[in-house]
Amino acid sequence: MAVPTVLEIIDRTMIKSGLSSKLQHEPSCWGGALFSWPSDEDIVRYPCGHHLDLANTTQTKTHFARLRKGHDGR
Repeated sequence: MAVPTVLEIIDRTMIKSGLSSKLQHEPSCWGGALFSWPSDEDIVRYPCGHHLDLANTTQTKTHFARLRKGHDGR
C-alpha cells in the first residue's frame, strides 16, 4: 500500500504545481481502515482491497470466487 500512496502524493503535488497528472484517478482498491465493509460489487470490480469481513459468508464466497476466476484465466 505504500507505493500507491507515495504515487498519489507525488501526483497531487504535481497538480498543485500546475503540472499535468500522470496517474489514472479511478480507484483501484476498495476499503481502508476508515471505510465500511465493501459491497460484493466492489470486491468483484477492484483487484485489491482492505478490510474484508471474513465472518460474512457472502463476502467471503464472493472474494474467493473472484480469486479462483482470476487464477484459472476465466
